[in-house]
Amino acid sequence: MNSKTELKLQKELDRLKNLSKLGSKLRVAWAPSSNGPLSAEVRNNVIHIYESDESKAVDVLQHEFVDSVVSSVLEPYKEVVNELIRLLNKNAYRQKEDVVEGLKRLIFNTIEDEQPSPAHARNLEEVLTS
Repeated sequence: MNSKTELKLQKELDRLKNLSKLGSKLRVAWAPSSNGPLSAEVRNNVIHIYESDESKAVDVLQHEFVDSVVSSVLEPYKEVVNELIRLLNKNAYRQKEDVVEGLKRLIFNTIEDEQPSPAHARNLEEVLTS
């Protein structure tokens, strides 16, 4: 970093880290861009600031710093929830496949027999209630 704004952003990040005792791995990179929709983003512990105006860039840095340290606390919970969702989806898919196979057996056995037997009706009821 060698521009006045880059130095100011680095000093501000150092100040935020020192005051909060948080975000020690965070770094800042200033890449002013007027054509993108983002003011900033955090990728791989680097806060990328896209604002060209220095005061806006500092404000955005402060926002992204706080957002990043708060998000880091929430990350383990997000991982647990995502794993739970994967397990539920896997289980739901397996159950749906069991129902499809049960209905297929019932339908195609019924078509072949031309009349559903009481056993087929019980099988359908078991499949639908399991």
